Amino acid sequence: KARAEEMAQRREAQLERLDLSKIKFPVMAINGEFDFPLAKTHRLWRELDDFTNLVLPGKGHLSAVMKDFIPQAYIDGMAAFIQRNNPR
Repeated sequence: KARAEEMAQRREAQLERLDLSKIKFPVMAINGEFDFPLAKTHRLWRELDDFTNLVLPGKGHLSAVMKDFIPQAYIDGMAAFIQRNNPR
C-alpha cells in the first residue's frame, strides 16, 4: 500500500509541474453531469487560452457516448466546437 501511495504522490507532482498555459490550440472536455466536471477540469479551465467544457445534463461519462444513446447536446456541442475552430 505504501508503494501505491508513493507512486500516486509522484504522479501528482509530475502533473502539477506541467505548464498547461503553453497549450495554444482549442481543447474540449465532454463530461456527464454526474462526473463532477468542474472538479475534473478546473485546471484546464483556468490555464488554457481556449477551453470548452461541455457538460451533458443527466449523463455520466459512459452514458454520454454510448452507441445509439448519444444525446443531441453532445452532437450539437461537438459540431459547434469544430465549426468554431475549423481553420478555413
